[in-house]
Amino acid sequence: MAVPAGVIKETCRLPLPKSYRNRTDSIIMMHSDELLPSFIWTGWEVLEAPYTNSRHCESLGIDLKYIVSGALRFISHDKEYILKTGDLIILASPDIFHCALPEGWATCEMISLFCNGRDIHSHAAKLMATIATPVLHLQPDDPLLVEFLEIVSLIFGRQIHQVEAIEKLLYGLLLDMRSALMPLQTNAPLPVLRVQEYIRTHLHDDLSLSKLAEIAILSRTCFGRLFRQTMHMTPIQYVTQERMRNACNLLEHSEYSIGDIAVLCGYNEQSYFCNTFQKHRRMSPSQYRNYTSNR
Repeated sequence: MAVPAGVIKETCRLPLPKSYRNRTDSIIMMHSDELLPSFIWTGWEVLEAPYTNSRHCESLGIDLKYIVSGALRFISHDKEYILKTGDLIILASPDIFHCALPEGWATCEMISLFCNGRDIHSHAAKLMATIATPVLHLQPDDPLLVEFLEIVSLIFGRQIHQVEAIEKLLYGLLLDMRSALMPLQTNAPLPVLRVQEYIRTHLHDDLSLSKLAEIAILSRTCFGRLFRQTMHMTPIQYVTQERMRNACNLLEHSEYSIGDIAVLCGYNEQSYFCNTFQKHRRMSPSQYRNYTSNR
């Protein structure tokens, strides 16, 4: 079987050694707290026609799959996705899924990443409940792809001493995916879309519930209920998420001091900003800046 006529078979150039192809690896996290990830697995597979696979994953966790080249037909929760080169899909386990090579496609290269744990599953489940599609198309230099491949590389490299770094990267990846996927929620009511746009362009301003309800032209009660029903989080939780995303961008790509970044993200007190950042990123702003500068 050959690639359909007129279709160019692209291949993403990855910052991973070719020796990782057709290989799987895993790291066991030694935790006493069952909420934290206890096992993380990755694999770089080369699938050839006729390929088909059905699997029931019973463990609580998340499943990420990235298409290096080719195409894959993927069915989960009665929804079908045709994944192609550069696509990244996120799933919350437990799940029953089926995948196969689409008709006319001879091969598919795919990198998978699975991590179990109640807390990580909770984050993924909340994400899945708020988005219209679990698929992102990533360019080779997309920061999300860089984060994903960095986790994969650490596991393939058996960097067991960097378990804490892997966990922080994993939670950060979920937060960034949530920010990237939410704008694709095209069926959101107009008041919610209006408020989302206002938040993204006024992160340094007062973003109280009263102010956001005013932008939505609704009462506080009606607005809060509508936003929660649509986004499965409160308006203030969404504000915090967007402020943390902006903070990460400024820490990585600017020379502003942490105090200045706190103000630019709407925090008058640097200590409160640092505490909030630590809670969401599992590291301090200074640690995040140092880590990303050394990548």
